[in-house]
Amino acid sequence: GMNLGLVFETDGHPSGTSTGTIDGQAALATASQVGAPQGACIYYAVDYDAPAADMPGIIAAFTAFKSIVYPYASTSREETP
Repeated sequence: GMNLGLVFETDGHPSGTSTGTIDGQAALATASQVGAPQGACIYYAVDYDAPAADMPGIIAAFTAFKSIVYPYASTSREETP
């Protein structure tokens, strides 16, 4: 079989819990629209040379994104969050 990995990015500058939550919800909707199976890996992207000062916001966004996407993406794997 073939494994599927998706990359989700809006503006490439994710920052904050609310952004990560909104992006996670959008990633799930998009995965469903394109027919991605449960268990498909969904990556989240930062697409700029982020300075250290931006890292707390980026980490918050990634943490929120993972909390939304992980249950969908982890369905067929045995790893823990």
